[in-house]
Amino acid sequence: MNKQKRYVLICLFLVSMASIVSHAQDRDIASLIQQFNNPDADVQDSARQSLAEIGEAAVPSLILASGDLDVRVRR
Repeated sequence: MNKQKRYVLICLFLVSMASIVSHAQDRDIASLIQQFNNPDADVQDSARQSLAEIGEAAVPSLILASGDLDVRVRR
């Protein structure tokens, strides 16, 4: 296999892995946002802390959550 083909295959592999990781993180973010519905304040605080640690990647999902019907999620 020549260098160009190997390079293309490596790039495709890296892009597919990044997509898988991104999708898993999106599910984690959505799950954390759903924990705001939990009546246990400790669970809500833990979810907030986890989202803060995720950082900027959580912002789009949090913006969407600001339109949620549940006031705990919007807040």
